[in-house]
Amino acid sequence: MSNLLQTCSYLQDDREADAIWEKIDDHMDSRRRDRREARLKAELEKYRAENPKITEQFADLKRKLADIQVGLTTAIGPYTLKLQDHRAVCRPEAQAGRHPGGCHSSQRTLTP
Repeated sequence: MSNLLQTCSYLQDDREADAIWEKIDDHMDSRRRDRREARLKAELEKYRAENPKITEQFADLKRKLADIQVGLTTAIGPYTLKLQDHRAVCRPEAQAGRHPGGCHSSQRTLTP
């Protein structure tokens, strides 16, 4: 059987048919690629809708923080002052002997 095909010549009609089939294959590949990309895009959108990023979850809260008035922040003032006092006492230049544990208990002036 293979000897029969070896004796045939590759004609112009065969070239044209091969070119047509090549175009058809390219077109079908592009359709499959378009469908695959559309499916992946839909899956990604669904995943992002179900699992939003942390920044997206708190974006509305961050916008609301910009609207907070200065008078409202004084309500947390005592804690802020306490924290600033603690940091002032625990600065490295205020410590005689540095160690990774933080301030010495004798240097702490704050009550827990």
